[in-house]
Amino acid sequence: MTRFMGVTIEAGGVGSLTPGLESNAITELYTAKAGANGLIDTTNSTALYDPAGDTYGQGVVQTKRLYDSATAITSLLINDLSTLFVGTRGTVDISFDDGGTWSTATNTIGTSITSFTGTSSDAGTYKLKLKFNLGASYAETGSYVWVTTGSLNVVKSSGMGCGTTSDALCSGGVSGGYSNITEIWAGSSWVTTTAATSARELLVGCGTTSAALSFGGFTALNIEMNTTEKWDGSSWATTTVLTVGTAVSAGCGTTSAALCIGGTTGVAVNKTEKWDGSSWVTTTVLTQVKWALAVCGTTLDALCFGGDTDGARVTTTEIWAGSSWVTTTSLIVAKSYLTGCGTTAAALCIGGNTGAAIDTTEIWSGTAWTTTTVLTEAKNSQAGCGTTSAALCIGGHTGAVVDTTERWLNSGLQKGFSVKIN
Repeated sequence: MTRFMGVTIEAGGVGSLTPGLESNAITELYTAKAGANGLIDTTNSTALYDPAGDTYGQGVVQTKRLYDSATAITSLLINDLSTLFVGTRGTVDISFDDGGTWSTATNTIGTSITSFTGTSSDAGTYKLKLKFNLGASYAETGSYVWVTTGSLNVVKSSGMGCGTTSDALCSGGVSGGYSNITEIWAGSSWVTTTAATSARELLVGCGTTSAALSFGGFTALNIEMNTTEKWDGSSWATTTVLTVGTAVSAGCGTTSAALCIGGTTGVAVNKTEKWDGSSWVTTTVLTQVKWALAVCGTTLDALCFGGDTDGARVTTTEIWAGSSWVTTTSLIVAKSYLTGCGTTAAALCIGGNTGAAIDTTEIWSGTAWTTTTVLTEAKNSQAGCGTTSAALCIGGHTGAVVDTTERWLNSGLQKGFSVKIN
């Protein structure tokens, strides 16, 4: 994995008087490589990560602008990014430097600090350096957990989702009626944007926030749709339709290469359709007919799991290597109306229905499934996106339609610190 520690410095009064240092958060990366982003004085800053020893330890950051601030630094509020995680937070010692004297504040995480050296004027400037000494709990081990985060603007189930934990798209579904509402996630909250051209539920989506596809689904008359819409980053436009109207299918890929598999056309089907960027063509079928299944990956390398065969939920897992489907190790729990994300080497199977909504999460190692940390609530018909190290579970049905967003996070690796000044 990439080894880094991030520090977010949010300036209040300092930012308003210092050109180029906006009040918005600035992420400064400690890396073994110098020249993180121009804000750090790389001569006087050191990495928290030691590549030679493959360990985290002590690091000092000196920013060019905050070290030579014309505004007195009167208070600091420091948090480590473990406040975003569920798990034990490590002890962090933070020191301030006036150019020659360190004053250590212990266990200051989450506490506003107003008494420290480093605020006395030195030829008209105020010196600030930060020293982080990581505790033993800052390890690359730990379990992943689901944590609730910013909610959708509307309750929603049976919609499409795609993207990453920092940039995601959710559209369609059921929200007090069939919906064409589209929302964009920018890492912390959802913002409503241009609606889809048609209101549908149990549709499929893939791609990114700048280029996405949605296809199939039901209309309010419970008619299976062959509609395909393309998102260009700001609006939806209809494009070439599926070869047959299909709902409750699964899909993966991009706007230039995608798969639509399984689903119902009135009865469960095993069809596979492939999108080449301009049109759909049928290709090799699944090993069994099924709907309400999940898939992840690409048109060259995909993983399909779970679903319903018109009366029986299944544990079947199939792998697509670009031309045909082959069965592999089954899921632990038979389920339908689930969601998934990842690749054929590492995937998540999230939630679903076994007769009732479940909170189960299973993780795929490339050869087998194992159960892992459960969702914060049992749900089915949710959307999902991401990877086995960073995923979102969006909306769904718990017995009622919900607006919940859950984020899959590592509870062991501490990512860095945030420092709010003045």
